[in-house]
Amino acid sequence: MTNKDIFKQVKSSLANIYSDSEVSNIAFLLLEKILKINKKDIILNNIPTLCDFELIAEAVARLQQHEPIQYILGEAHFYGLDFAVSPAVLIPRPETEELVQLIVDENREKEGLKVLDIGTGSGCIAICLAKKLKSPEISAIDISEESLQIAKENAKRNEVKIDFQCVDILKDSFENIKYGIIVSNPPYITITEKEKMQANVLNFEPAQALFVPNDKPLLFYEKIAIFASNYLNENGKIYFEINENFGSEVVNLLHSLTCFTQIRLIKDLQGKNRIVTATILKR
Repeated sequence: MTNKDIFKQVKSSLANIYSDSEVSNIAFLLLEKILKINKKDIILNNIPTLCDFELIAEAVARLQQHEPIQYILGEAHFYGLDFAVSPAVLIPRPETEELVQLIVDENREKEGLKVLDIGTGSGCIAICLAKKLKSPEISAIDISEESLQIAKENAKRNEVKIDFQCVDILKDSFENIKYGIIVSNPPYITITEKEKMQANVLNFEPAQALFVPNDKPLLFYEKIAIFASNYLNENGKIYFEINENFGSEVVNLLHSLTCFTQIRLIKDLQGKNRIVTATILKR
């Protein structure tokens, strides 16, 4: 059996579950990781392959149950970096890359910024900022010890220093440090939105990092905004990734606190409301 034969077999096995483009991307990724060959070799070279077919068969069986390829391979690519992932953390999304890019674009010339990432998960936001900003001091918190272990592994993998702490932002007190940036991609999907979600997310990704009660869609935004009003430096900035359905509500929340200015609602590349950012007023 050749590389191309295996590729076609994987695609055929997944054709009724994923779109054509998804099937091709998944098949390429699976073979690249398991067979250690690149896309060019798969497409052009009709080379007989010696490999552990049981590994490929096991991965295909898991994919047929809608398990994300990132969890099967144990890693995800984000903002040009590789991150370890497991069902303890969300898989980093392209829209979160847009959040990171905005922060980098607006703060790349500032040196020594103190940054706090709330609900860090895999650590992808904190680690990318540590790589791209000028000598930042970055802290990251999460409620899950298991998530923090993965985040620490990712910081080591990407050779950055981050202060990770296990903190429940809804309940725990926090040391009195002032930050130049507070960023968060908190849980923001309401329970009623579950029925619209795909099985690969609903059945495998951590519910604790996804959902908020129907009657409290701004639960984390309210808490974090109040927290930021006390913990941001003069002219410090807050950055949120948001549920597209609650953009105006998050903006109104920040307006109601009266300490924020330059409040902006920003659409992602898909045209959906995705980011809200604001600056703390001079104290």
